[in-house]
Amino acid sequence: MSKKKAAKIRFLAFGLILFMALAGIAFAGPYSPAVGKPGSNAVPMNSTEIAAWASFVQSVEFGSHLDDAWKNTANALGPASGTAFAVVSLGRGGRITLGFNPPIANGPGWDFAVFSNSFSDTFLELAFVEVSSDGANFFRFPNSSLTKEPVAGYGSVDPTNVNGLAGNFRQGFGTPFDLTDLLDAPGAWGAIAEGRLDLGGIAFVRIVDIVGDGSAKDSSGNPIYDPYPTFGSAGFDLDAVAARYTAAAQAVNSPPLAPVLLSPLHNATQVAFPAILETGPFADPDFGDSQALAHWQISTSPGQGFEDNLVLNALTPLHLTTLEIWAPLLDAGKTYAWRVRHFDSRMTPSPWSETALFTTEAQGGQGVPLEQATDRIWTTDEALNAAILTLKAQNSAGKAVIMGIAPVSNVAQIISARALPLDSTAPKNRPALDTGLMGFRVIAADPLQPVQVDIHLDPPAPPGSTWYKHDPISGWRPFAHARFAPDGKTVRLTLTDGDPEKGDVDRVANGVIVDPGGAVFGKNTPAPPSQEAGIGAGGGCFVHSLTERE
Repeated sequence: MSKKKAAKIRFLAFGLILFMALAGIAFAGPYSPAVGKPGSNAVPMNSTEIAAWASFVQSVEFGSHLDDAWKNTANALGPASGTAFAVVSLGRGGRITLGFNPPIANGPGWDFAVFSNSFSDTFLELAFVEVSSDGANFFRFPNSSLTKEPVAGYGSVDPTNVNGLAGNFRQGFGTPFDLTDLLDAPGAWGAIAEGRLDLGGIAFVRIVDIVGDGSAKDSSGNPIYDPYPTFGSAGFDLDAVAARYTAAAQAVNSPPLAPVLLSPLHNATQVAFPAILETGPFADPDFGDSQALAHWQISTSPGQGFEDNLVLNALTPLHLTTLEIWAPLLDAGKTYAWRVRHFDSRMTPSPWSETALFTTEAQGGQGVPLEQATDRIWTTDEALNAAILTLKAQNSAGKAVIMGIAPVSNVAQIISARALPLDSTAPKNRPALDTGLMGFRVIAADPLQPVQVDIHLDPPAPPGSTWYKHDPISGWRPFAHARFAPDGKTVRLTLTDGDPEKGDVDRVANGVIVDPGGAVFGKNTPAPPSQEAGIGAGGGCFVHSLTERE
């Protein structure tokens, strides 16, 4: 054993004594406490629920500050040892990919667990965890680190401040991971729909060391701190990875039946805004299977080019048989094709439904609706500017307000703008919008470049105001790409085609940007947390992307 490793172990032993002395101190974070504490989700290495262990190493890339004595990758295979020595250390920023044969399968609760070698409940060296079905496409688990300050080498981390990362339990106890949590990972939904990620067949688990100096970020962009620096056996110390469910042990799963389209029926005409898409109930030949997702597509082409001409491509996890489409997404007097498929609780998709055609009503999709249109002189020269589409809206307090939208850069056309009813969005965490909610549709001159538009406000926004965006999956949230003018009379939005985080809620990179949003006036406005939201009655209309940029 190297002197550096021995020194590390002495520090760990001291940490264990110190932890025992301070055992009565309560942890403050919201996540799982240490082993033996009420509510801990630690998985013991001798758990009877463990069905298999990693059986081979696909690849390894060691990081820096690592002695050769700690590079034995065989130590990560088979059952956990529960000791400090039978491990493979990754080094700073290192990574290792382990294989499972048969693959890990998704089941109720946690699906696999990662074991490390800490002597104490607070000396926690952390790592990202990623999984893959094919060994090529990897998806990282959403994660959170609430540790606010840097942690000295061999210092302490509160486990209740850590979630979705490996390494937050002492040796002999694994950190559990639920494959269902990947539904919140960027790009995962699209990969599931396209067959690049099979939650019923995870053949590879990758462990990526986190350099604990704060340079690595969690899923929310917060710096991640863990003991830094360490030497000799720097980085995450991997003991083993255990599977709770395997594909071989799971019963053969039949796909759901193709959904039946109820409304609008094939060749329906004069479909009013908002258009309500509805399917029949979920049906599956397997007893006990339930519906997990619905996959909705709308296209301008009913034939062979259906997927090349999508205007909506979305997965919804709630209200699985009804989808409300706001007017800004669709043109008036135009024919569209739509289809749906259902996913069961094991994420197996049904066949696509038959494709049905519908034609929207002739009025209501373009420009500003007549009942919302108004004149407003926005400039100082007392002249109307025809380039500013202006509309009347109603804010959360029921007061009349006026908003306008004008092109700034890379805008070929503003197709439509309209005030949208706030009660058509999910009520949970809905901010009190002083402007009301505007939905608009813009054609980009160059779809590969960002679009900029100005939203004109009457009354103007005071200093400290925030522009909020609504998305039924991630809920209401401040929009990072909005800038208020110093006088508060305009807010400039920078939007990117196909990217819901940058303003395009149709999730399709098709040159058309659809965006709903509004402003909350004044300082110290609390930002509502992200949350899932329903579709249909009381819900919104735009849902999770299948074309997210990773």
